[in-house]
Amino acid sequence: MGSRASGLSFKEDSSLIAKSIRVLIVEDSAADALILVTELRRGGYDPTFERVETSDAMTAALANQKWDIVFADNTMAHFRETEALVRIARPSISKMIYRFLLVVRR
Repeated sequence: MGSRASGLSFKEDSSLIAKSIRVLIVEDSAADALILVTELRRGGYDPTFERVETSDAMTAALANQKWDIVFADNTMAHFRETEALVRIARPSISKMIYRFLLVVRR
């Protein structure tokens, strides 16, 4: 892809500088998560990301790293988006999260 310097990723053509972003994706579909990551890259971001499918995995991810943004799927059968929102709203965690976006499918 390119080299890293000062938190920025320099693309091979040197005309784009991507912004680093740490993304937690609450999503049961690897394909859908990849679409989201691809769109972030197209939008000028260089995402470092983790995809989780369960409440326990999300709790572990929140405890292990600071995230810039959390995307949550609203159609997961075994993990509701409201539960994800409640988890990041806890006082010990909420100070570490900047944004929470709910991904709604029609």
